[in-house]
Amino acid sequence: MSEWESRLLATVAIAMVANVANPRGLLWLSLGALDYLLTSWWHDEGLPLHPLFTAVVDFAVCLSIYLVCRWRGGYRWELSLFLAFQLAVLGDFAAQAGLVSSSDYALWLEIANWLALAVLIVAGTTRLMDVLASHSPGWHPLHSLVRSISARFTIDPWYRLRWAPA
Repeated sequence: MSEWESRLLATVAIAMVANVANPRGLLWLSLGALDYLLTSWWHDEGLPLHPLFTAVVDFAVCLSIYLVCRWRGGYRWELSLFLAFQLAVLGDFAAQAGLVSSSDYALWLEIANWLALAVLIVAGTTRLMDVLASHSPGWHPLHSLVRSISARFTIDPWYRLRWAPA
């Protein structure tokens, strides 16, 4: 295991701990890990059309996020995660079309991976703060500040993705 892979694994472990109180976060983290394992295996085996295969797998994750949020209601952080995977799909198609070099393509995917992990860590930490605050009112003044700011900017980020007008 390379130093880079060990750092990624440590960050995934941090994200899993942060999402212990967030089942949807664990779901997307698991699906992202499966995506990474499948596409890495495809690349390591030297199978053809790696960017296209990666685009299909990344698109499947995007579609999963969209459908779950469409049918079960979505959280604002899930839109950010959805957009991170869309960024990965865009990079996959750019690489397949020959618009970016292989090193730029790898960098592009890493940026998308780290953005997705950052979103999951923040979402999991926020959910964990909510759970702890519900057990102990006034648990942390930062919790009250975050919630009051969040309440002022509450929007439905999925409005642009609806199939039928409301």
